[in-house]
Amino acid sequence: METPEALPKSEKGLQLLGLLELLELLQLLELLELLELLELLQLLGLLELLELLQLLGLLELLELLQLLGLLKLLELLQLLELLELLQLLGLLELLELLQLLGLLELLELLQLLGLLKLLELLQLLELLELLQLLRLGIGTA
Repeated sequence: METPEALPKSEKGLQLLGLLELLELLQLLELLELLELLELLQLLGLLELLELLQLLGLLELLELLQLLGLLKLLELLQLLELLELLQLLGLLELLELLQLLGLLELLELLQLLGLLKLLELLQLLELLELLQLLRLGIGTA
């Protein structure tokens, strides 16, 4: 075992304060929380949805927000339910289109900031879908 004199000053200070062990413990707890979250999502049947989110590039954003403590588990599950609802309504293709247009990130940011309510988001998506249908109708006419 190293003596305190053999350690660099920063490590020596952390060790003296007992923070080194605390940091390792906190990292372990974060890992366990993430594993528990994945198990819970698997039990709820949401892992397939997570794979879909990963394809849409949203999973990293959700995980980052959750790790930063800006998104509670309940809010995460609500967002997942929203995406599942959108999938059932056939709007996921529209979401992919929005992503290509660069609008999806803006809509998500507004929704996360509380500036756009869920209902308004759905109405906006329906409006965009209508516009897309009109554009397709005009293009084929």
